[in-house]
Amino acid sequence: MNIEEILNGINIKFIEGLDEETQKRAAALWLSSPRDNLSIRTIFDEAIPGKRIDGRSEEARLIKKFLAENDFKKGAVSVRLTDDQKEFISKNLELMNPLEIAKIIFENDSLDISKTEYKAVVAYVKSLPPKEGKPYAYDSEDFKPPATLSEACLLLNECISLKFNVNLLKPSQKRQLESLINYLSLFSYSTKYNQLEKAAEKRLFQSTFIRYVYDKTDLTEEEVDQYIMVANLKVDAWRQEQLMRVLQNRLASVSGDEDGKISMGLTEALDKVNKNKDNILKSINASLKELVGTRSARIKEKGSNSASILNLVEDVKKEETRKKFAQMLMARNSKLDSEIEKIASMDEIRARILGIGKEETLYG
Repeated sequence: MNIEEILNGINIKFIEGLDEETQKRAAALWLSSPRDNLSIRTIFDEAIPGKRIDGRSEEARLIKKFLAENDFKKGAVSVRLTDDQKEFISKNLELMNPLEIAKIIFENDSLDISKTEYKAVVAYVKSLPPKEGKPYAYDSEDFKPPATLSEACLLLNECISLKFNVNLLKPSQKRQLESLINYLSLFSYSTKYNQLEKAAEKRLFQSTFIRYVYDKTDLTEEEVDQYIMVANLKVDAWRQEQLMRVLQNRLASVSGDEDGKISMGLTEALDKVNKNKDNILKSINASLKELVGTRSARIKEKGSNSASILNLVEDVKKEETRKKFAQMLMARNSKLDSEIEKIASMDEIRARILGIGKEETLYG
């Protein structure tokens, strides 16, 4: 039993009073054994080899406590991936999700997320180290948009707090990264980025833009351009803050200013810079408010259109139902007519015995 391989990707909560190796052996045996083919006696014997412990002993009590506190699922990782399967997973993570991979490597299209084969794939994916990548070089001359999901994910993770795992991307996260690549590939973005000279300004511009747009996959190009303007305004506000800091330091270091002209001039300059900064922040807030309102209205209208289409579909279904009932009724009447024709074609004696004619049969 390869303990390290079995426990790969499994979070274990160790307890005090029992050495870790014993706890690992107990966990590995529990996890790798079939659901209905394992006794606690076997776990005691395997966890502490060469010593038959009493089920009422302190060691036995600690082993049971360890298994209970970790809430392991018996047989949860009984599936073992081959080297070829692991290689396939590593090479195709960016193209397929774990469930699609599991269906291929185990040749079973009926697999779902509750199956041990899927869980084995996920456990292996979680054990993989994150793909190596260099931080974005903000001091380079020209902007180069990310070309792959991995590059986009690395860039995004530099800007947001809730990191994406490129090995386990949800469908929504994949769509977000694809949209981000499209947004960053626009000429208007690279042009504005390349106009900035300082690495700090480029970093602020890019991180601001990405944080605003990465989770919005439905932006129009006009809206993307507006977010580019907002990110550029953030840089302008930052510049004003830097200028204010310089002026404040100069004002604090003024000496020998008997008539106060220097101090007055610096104070006026500070006021002007502060007003500029306030105006920039107001512009940012107004732009964001407009962008949020425009997008919300578009989403609402889209929802209304979808509802209208659903109502139309329901109306069509109702009309089709009415037509079907009408056809059934016509078919039933036609069948009645056919039966009545048979009666009407009987010989005269049998018709007299019945004492009825065709019209009388049909309408009473």
